[in-house]
Amino acid sequence: MNVKNLCVASSGLAALLLAGSASAGEWVLSVDPQGGNRVEVFATFHGDGATEEAQLDVKLNGAFAVESVEKLIPGSVCVASVEKNILRAVPPSGAGVGLPKGAHDTCVFTLRFLQKSMVADFSSQFDVSFTECASSKGIDVSCTSAVKQLKGTGRGTDKTAEK
Repeated sequence: MNVKNLCVASSGLAALLLAGSASAGEWVLSVDPQGGNRVEVFATFHGDGATEEAQLDVKLNGAFAVESVEKLIPGSVCVASVEKNILRAVPPSGAGVGLPKGAHDTCVFTLRFLQKSMVADFSSQFDVSFTECASSKGIDVSCTSAVKQLKGTGRGTDKTAEK
């Protein structure tokens, strides 16, 4: 297996707009065990229709290898960095228009943990280190985040994966 130090799936970098904060969007990181020490990790953004830009950075607590990074929405930025021990998900820019309402899987990361002790509770291996939500309309927005472990039930919440 070829271990990659940096894996990126992107069709362009989104420039994040800076704005005030209040409650608007939510990131959910769903950890889906695939057997052994392998997991699929879904970064899902729950839009409110007002948030135009969003970003999620997640720090991993231990050594891992990146098997694949898949962009599930065209224009998203999806990065897994072994060197920096992070995953990053950025949906495509709303460019002045709110991102769609509802839950939308943005990225899926297939990872393999390199230490057996990390396998018991995969979700405890992920810490949200940064979230950002922004709007250019002068409204205050912010993000909440959650990490949850699935039971090996399949691929995320939004079945509209880009092929």
